[in-house]
Amino acid sequence: MHIELEQLLDLPEVEITSVEIEAQRMTIHCRSCLGEALCPSCLKASKEVRKTYHRRIRDLSITGRAVYLLMEVRQFHCFDCDRYFSERFSFVDLHRSYTKRYEDYIYFRCQGATIRQVSLQEDLLWDVVNAIFLRKAKKDLSFAAWGCSPVRWLGIDELSLRKGQSSYACVVVDLERACVIDVLPQRTADYLINYFQSKGEAFLRGVEIFSMDMWKGFVKVAQKLMPQALIVVDRFHLIGQLHQALDSYRRSLRRRHPKAEALKGIKWLLLKHKEALSEAELERLEAAFACFPPLEQCYLLKETLRHGFDHFEDRGEAEQFLDHWIAQAETLKNRYLNRFLNTLDRWKDKILNYFEGRITNGLVEGINHAIRQIMRRAYGYLNFQHFRLRILTECR
Repeated sequence: MHIELEQLLDLPEVEITSVEIEAQRMTIHCRSCLGEALCPSCLKASKEVRKTYHRRIRDLSITGRAVYLLMEVRQFHCFDCDRYFSERFSFVDLHRSYTKRYEDYIYFRCQGATIRQVSLQEDLLWDVVNAIFLRKAKKDLSFAAWGCSPVRWLGIDELSLRKGQSSYACVVVDLERACVIDVLPQRTADYLINYFQSKGEAFLRGVEIFSMDMWKGFVKVAQKLMPQALIVVDRFHLIGQLHQALDSYRRSLRRRHPKAEALKGIKWLLLKHKEALSEAELERLEAAFACFPPLEQCYLLKETLRHGFDHFEDRGEAEQFLDHWIAQAETLKNRYLNRFLNTLDRWKDKILNYFEGRITNGLVEGINHAIRQIMRRAYGYLNFQHFRLRILTECR
């Protein structure tokens, strides 16, 4: 089937006068096929052409060749307002060197890739690709109205910006819609209170569940601004604390028994779900447990608590289970486990709230993992607002 180049180009406002085809590029000479242009001041039509000039515009590639439109642009004179103006086209913004569809393509290419990668692949300057991404991202997000929609299940978690420097951002997520609401440059309670107050009373009253990790600042925010919300401490953060206690005990055994072969290389086996272990891995653990029975008791307690969160549906039954589990753990008199029990005692009520709504911060943790991938891909960000735009465009 024969297709005309003008059909392939699909720009009804212009007509093609000639085409130059080279190995890596295609230059399409074209001009307007409109008889008149509207004055941008008085919006009256004018046919008075005073001069013409050429404008070079990058368009989508064809057959692997970069396409450039060499436009013959006319300058008109409006007699009513005595103004000179150049004709405008719907497919390209004023003072831009790229068609709108090519900018959309560049913006799409930037999703999941670095600015440098796209600039090299498209043979564009880094600054050009970055400017297109930022402009399109801001425009895209302005239409999305982030944070304005009612949110019933609100998840919040910290995000470490620089390892070892106590520099934290904050990720706010709509757990029901599975999308990022916002990324905040600070994690202090006062900053969060001011931020959520700016969302308005309707937003605050609409929150039914506030899911978080074990940080007192988040509790302060929720209790002050969203007293009606059910505050839920994420179960996975709790199990993570128990993993730390179990691993601390393992390391203490390694220090006391440096020559014990059974303790070597079992860290991840202890933290892994028992049903996910292979037969060989189970044998390695059993060998360690035969030498150190208290380690097996701690491991079995870890597995029992994990299964309890999956098994119980009723808060009352879950509370009875948790009290029994605490009593068992206390009999071991393990100082590492006792630290975990102190944490559990402080947050017990909010942990049990999980059994009322069964909402976790697992989605937020997944988003945080995606954000860390974004950070690694770009080797970090110096400008937080650019970092925020990148997250909001890729994690929504």
